[in-house]
Formats: sequence, C-alpha cells, structure tokens
Amino acid sequence: MSGKVAVLNFDQTLCSQPHFLQPAFEWIELSDIGQTNGYCSKDSLREIGSRLQKRRNRGVTLIGRGNYHYVSYLLTSELSVPFTLVLFDYHSDMMETPDDMHISCGSWVLEAIRRLPHLRKVLLIGVSEAGLKQMPGDVRAKVLAYPNDNVNESESGIRSLVSNIPTDTVYISIDKDVLNPSEAVTDWEQGRFSLRFMVRILEAIAKAKRVAGVDICGEYPITPAHIYRNEMRQASRINERANRYLAERAVQWMSETVPSGHPVHRSAG
Repeated sequence: MSGKVAVLNFDQTLCSQPHFLQPAFEWIELSDIGQTNGYCSKDSLREIGSRLQKRRNRGVTLIGRGNYHYVSYLLTSELSVPFTLVLFDYHSDMMETPDDMHISCGSWVLEAIRRLPHLRKVLLIGVSEAGLKQMPGDVRAKVLAYPNDNVNESESGIRSLVSNIPTDTVYISIDKDVLNPSEAVTDWEQGRFSLRFMVRILEAIAKAKRVAGVDICGEYPITPAHIYRNEMRQASRINERANRYLAERAVQWMSETVPSGHPVHRSAG
C-alpha cells in the first residue's frame, strides 16, 4: 500500500503519525515555501505544483491540515479526461478570494469549477447548511450537494447518489472535518458522519466508477513541542487510524478500477 501514497509536509503535522514515517512512503517537502497556510499566493502554488509533478506516487495523497486543502486544485488539474469531483467536506470551499493573486482552502473548489475544463460535476457530500449558503449562483448548476444532516444512509439512497455521477472517472477528496469528533480531530467545526458510513459511499462509487485519485486532509495542528501532551497524542492516534484505513481502502479502489484505454493523467513531462 505505501508505495502508492505521497505525504505532503507543510508544517510537520503528519510527522506525529508513525505509520507514515516508514521509508516506503514518499514524502514531499513543502515547509520551506512561504505564503501557504490557509491562503496561498499563486507564486507559491506554482512552486508546490512543480514539486508535485516530480512525485513518483500519484495515487493517494495525504495533504495534512485542512488549511492546505487547496492542493486538491493542483491534483485535480492533472486529470486529462472528463471527471466528477466527489468531495467530502463540512465546508463548501466555494468562497471568493479577496484577489486573483491567491487561492485558499476556502476557495479552491470555486477555482476548480471555473478553471478546470475537464471538471463536469462536483458532488459535495456532508456539507453544513452554512456551507451551502456560500455557493455563488453561477456555479450551482455544476454542484450537487448532500448536507451533513440530511444524507440518506440506506442502500437505495447511496445508489441514488452514485447514479448522479455523470462521468466514468471520479476524483475523491476527503476532508476529515466531515466526520464526527470521535473518528477525526480537526481544528475546524465538524460534521456527524461515521467513518463506516463514508466508506460505504466510497465503496459504492469505486464499484461503479474509475477512481483517478484520492486525497485526504483534516489533521489537527501538532508541533514537535506539543506532541507529548495527552490531548495531542490522542488526536494524532485518532487521525492516524482514520488516515491508515482510508489510504489502504483508496489504494484498493484504484487497483480495482477498470482501465478506459486512454490515460487519465497528463504527462509529468
């Protein structure tokens, strides 16, 4: 499994999860790049993109804290076929940025809808009611939202959700803030999903569609100076458990995907 997972190091947060420190995981160093926390300058974004292009592992990406979720914009921009973005997030990430020189963890989906030519639809699963209100009117036709408190958990409900994906290819982005606090610990407000329910939806999608990539974020900020605090260690254990499970399942979903006969990703060259 580890050979297909890349780990992004923005702020040392993922260093507190021993499983991902094994040599087989590919770590990409990004902590030396300025202007990246929450809001990212376009110059910094280009440098992040340049380093991502050199990575060997292009299946599953651990991003780190939700503050860096905008990296999903870069990862989805690598796709060269029509795709649907399946986004698990308690927030819509569709807020306008103050200027054209930045992208943020709260604006990247809006940027993707407006700029990525192969993005056909966004399934926003687990969003809060407040997040729904942040969506600008000009992109609503491309978004199908399933609010956190109103997702049909029956098998027929999940089948209906999958049937609304219009493309053969999907990209899955997971912010763990969609989960309840017993299954993930973040520094944002969180939803009520169980990990088991989320994976039921993902399994159904993976059986019906081709999974081109998966990313996971939503870590709790942990610094080396604070790692020995009981609450920090507990948060790290909970998040590591969720990350391991999701990453292992994601690698399996991608390995079971039926090839289409043409490349999904743009050439790194």
